[in-house]
Amino acid sequence: MVIIYWELYTYEDNYIRALVNLKEAKKIGTNSSDSEKIKDKYGCTLYYIGDLYFQKKDYQIALDYYKRSYDIFNSFTETDLAREDLYFTLTSFAFTTIREDKAYTMYSIGRSYLELNTMDTARIYLNKSLTVAKKTTHNRLEARIYYALARLEHKNQNLDLSKNFSGKSLVLSKSSNLNEYVIYNYLLQMEIDLVNGDYNNIEGYYNKTIPLVMQMGMKSELAKAKQLYAVYSNQIGNSNLAFQMLEEANSIREELNDDEVARKFGQQESEMKYQQNVYDLELESMKAKEEEKRVTTQLYFSIAILFLILLMAILIYINSRKNKKLSEELGKINKQLESANTQLVELNDTKTKLFRIISHDLKNPIKEFDSGVKHLISNQTIDKDNLNKYLTNLSKSASNIQGLLYSLLNWAESQFSDRPIVKTEVDINDILQKVMPLYQQMIDEKEIKIRINLSVQTLDTDANILQIILRNIIHNSIKFTLNEGTISIKTDTEDDFTILQIADTGIGIRKDQVEAILTDKHFYHSQTDLFKSTGVGLRAVKDYIDQLGGNLFIESTPGNGTIVTIYFP
Repeated sequence: MVIIYWELYTYEDNYIRALVNLKEAKKIGTNSSDSEKIKDKYGCTLYYIGDLYFQKKDYQIALDYYKRSYDIFNSFTETDLAREDLYFTLTSFAFTTIREDKAYTMYSIGRSYLELNTMDTARIYLNKSLTVAKKTTHNRLEARIYYALARLEHKNQNLDLSKNFSGKSLVLSKSSNLNEYVIYNYLLQMEIDLVNGDYNNIEGYYNKTIPLVMQMGMKSELAKAKQLYAVYSNQIGNSNLAFQMLEEANSIREELNDDEVARKFGQQESEMKYQQNVYDLELESMKAKEEEKRVTTQLYFSIAILFLILLMAILIYINSRKNKKLSEELGKINKQLESANTQLVELNDTKTKLFRIISHDLKNPIKEFDSGVKHLISNQTIDKDNLNKYLTNLSKSASNIQGLLYSLLNWAESQFSDRPIVKTEVDINDILQKVMPLYQQMIDEKEIKIRINLSVQTLDTDANILQIILRNIIHNSIKFTLNEGTISIKTDTEDDFTILQIADTGIGIRKDQVEAILTDKHFYHSQTDLFKSTGVGLRAVKDYIDQLGGNLFIESTPGNGTIVTIYFP
């Protein structure tokens, strides 16, 4: 919990609160592993507070915090460091190790001494941090250290050595996308070249610096770049450009002065908030102690209550064991009764639907067929043309009766059959070769074009059920497609599904009929002058697809055809 609070406070840049939280944690005497974590976080918090003071240019206070942080990191033994190195190696953890934290702290101490113009001490700490950094993979830290050394040698007028360090920092900064230090090094290189009178690379440095500075929003560095370029322009005799650059640099500095005034007001406000936070923390600490006393009292009371509750629970448990077996037996009987009742309701519903279809939908086609036959028998003088017409109508009636009976049988089998599903690798083209000849006469009579495009050739499913599904859908497509129409059959894949799609240019199905097929237990009735259908075939298809664990989708608009899509797992 302590570590979580530390993460929250540091994420909000509230390092003082994080520090107080960790100081409180040090008093708790947790196990050794937690103590090491708290000590590490405590050192990091001191380091971050030092950074805050460094940004405010309070270098002496920053140095004090950096040293306190260094003392904590330096207190870890070699055994501690070796154990952490092994952990980071095994887990590939993304954060810095204690060794790297120690290197960062030495670097920060060195740069603080540099700002305080204590050059020799600064050099010692920077070189120490560089030695540790080179043993790690932290190019960003090396880039910072080399830049600090370059500034140190520049202050000591060792320009060649300064340029060498700056060059190393520039290479490392570029390779690790440390654009801020790329800018710093370009500006330092410009300063050194101006002092040395080497003007060959200054314009190149300037042109590379400006886009980066604009991207990073570093106004102070932008003003410095323009001022250096003004000096360079003046040296090469371009006084107009030098004057222009100088004016732009001064303008930027005026903006920075305004920003600095606003920053100071903000800093004062932050200081006031800090004092309020310290007061709030002290108040919270007092409240916490009072709360601890209250919790202790409540704990003893709760233990007594818990004992009584436990005693009652034991008595209740003994009594409930006696009733449990009886309850389980009653539960089993109820489940059996519910299951039997559900099956009875479903069976009765299925029987009702079957009788309704037979009495309503099968009766009319048979009656028409019977009427046509009787008419032919009674009319012996009918001419050849009318005879062909009557025979054609009788053939259509017979086909309708046959199709309805086939659909009813399929649907009844899907409802009542307990035949197990046997999935094998089925060749879809083989199934189509068995199905299509059954309807070839209808296809030829209506001059329907059949287009087959099988991107997927095989399917892991039950071959018999797949044949029934294709017979029903293809028969419907042929029956409801007008002369010279088109039926397309194709396969594809999507995610973990194999898609089988049959599309036709037929008369289509209304939206309410589609919903009835896909959701309701009632069949739709389509009675037109040209076609008759109960929808029982598609309902059987839906039931079979459900048994296979697939999904059925029907897209249709009356007059614009129908697309039936099946997703097989």
